[in-house]
Amino acid sequence: MRALVFTPEAFDDLRRACRWYDARRAGLGAQLESAVEAALLPALHSPESFPLLEGRFRRVVVRRFPYHAYFTADDRLLTVLLVFHTAQDPAKVFGRLTSH
Repeated sequence: MRALVFTPEAFDDLRRACRWYDARRAGLGAQLESAVEAALLPALHSPESFPLLEGRFRRVVVRRFPYHAYFTADDRLLTVLLVFHTAQDPAKVFGRLTSH
């Protein structure tokens, strides 16, 4: 099975979002983190079942929270590049993705 890794930027995205949710209600950040991990589990087994965006990037939708996680995958690794709030400008997504 592939290993799941987060780029430093994606890890920062998730940490920042978790802190924001925890400031609203204790424990909500941990729920977001669990939801992101749960959304990525199917991608570990079958990344090709998620839509391709801009050539080599794929996206999972996080349930219960307005976030998407963008990733690449090969035979060994599923690399999360972004954890992105859906209300943000989509142009930022592709700007950040193309820097990878």
